[in-house]
Amino acid sequence: MLFGLMKAGEFIEKDVVAKGWYRRDPLPYIQVESITADDVETHAYGPGVAKMFPIVFIVFGAVWLFGAVS
Repeated sequence: MLFGLMKAGEFIEKDVVAKGWYRRDPLPYIQVESITADDVETHAYGPGVAKMFPIVFIVFGAVWLFGAVS
């Protein structure tokens, strides 16, 4: 979603090469690693961010839980 809001405009009306994986789940989709145009390149940070959020929420929950007990 952030890509669509912030970077997609740079690729309008350009030929692009998308690198990634085709995933076959009950609803198939494409997981993009990078998109390259003539003068613009961007990388997907989704997998890293997806791994970061659970860690942040666990730390936040532990701080909140142990802060409420004290």
